Amino acid sequence: MEKKTTAAKPVVKTTAKEASKDTVKEAAVKSAPAKESVKETAAETKAAAVAKEVEKKVAETKETVKDTAKKATEKVEPDKKILEFQEILERLITQELHAKKEGEDRWRTLDAAIRRQQMARREAAASSEKKGKKKNGV
Repeated sequence: MEKKTTAAKPVVKTTAKEASKDTVKEAAVKSAPAKESVKETAAETKAAAVAKEVEKKVAETKETVKDTAKKATEKVEPDKKILEFQEILERLITQELHAKKEGEDRWRTLDAAIRRQQMARREAAASSEKKGKKKNGV
């Protein structure tokens, strides 16, 4: 028994309806990779958009962190300035109180010297009266 090999015979379309069905099938087969490519492109586009949004949010977060750090630094600097001002003010007050105390001490010594002088004059006046009475009364 001999086997006969036959070559594939070309298919001839007999009707327009069959031809259009085959054309549609061929187009569907050819467009299937294109559809996958479109889906991949759409997914890549969507991923790129999400990546851009993430980058924007990261940039906004960085700006927020920078602003917060700057504000914190600004708050610390005025606190330092306030503390420095308070230290200077306390030092000036202490100096003035010390100067006032020294000034009061000077006035006290001056007052004491005046009182001693007045007492000495009174005593001198009193003793001169006693001498005058003794001279007159003797």
